[in-house]
Amino acid sequence: SWVVVHEAPWEWASVRGIFVLLSIVCGVLGLQLLMRTYKRYLAKSTRKLRGLDALTRLRNEAVGPMYLLLALNIFAHSWHYADNIYRPVPYHEPHWLYEGRLLAPMEITFATQWLLIYNAHAGFAALALSSRLQSFRKANRLIAAGYGGVSLIAAAHYLVDPVSAYSVDVNASIMGESILAGLLIVTAATSGGGPASARL
Repeated sequence: SWVVVHEAPWEWASVRGIFVLLSIVCGVLGLQLLMRTYKRYLAKSTRKLRGLDALTRLRNEAVGPMYLLLALNIFAHSWHYADNIYRPVPYHEPHWLYEGRLLAPMEITFATQWLLIYNAHAGFAALALSSRLQSFRKANRLIAAGYGGVSLIAAAHYLVDPVSAYSVDVNASIMGESILAGLLIVTAATSGGGPASARL
């Protein structure tokens, strides 16, 4: 078989435990950064959007669902990868992703999700320094769409085996991240370009 169907007890190394822990910690830090970024956006929008027409206000309030979906995506992504690294067999992990070459089994999967979340965190941190609401909004939409696009890679599990081959909890993990990623992309693409009339 080209996927992992059995894992010996000694394959579970302490390094993999660190992979799982860091995946969870990174997700928590991502949610904290996102909350700070959103609070900063709310403070700016409340201050700068006073006196604008109702349609402009509505377009800016539409950013809320995008932030919520981004938070749900970070949670689903962290859950999926932590569980996948912890239990590669139920996820039918291909051997080329499973085999440890430097540190421990599942290091490739860990590195992939680490780079994705790290880049998103860097984007949030950069946004925290933004002084213009318009650029703030556009950058957030770009980060959200990009994060959602890369998160869709979770659906690649179904290129290995059909839905029926996975357990309910594994399908929930895979579908949860994939569906939320798709919704995030659509929301980021349709959330509006911001109030040009406000000259922000």
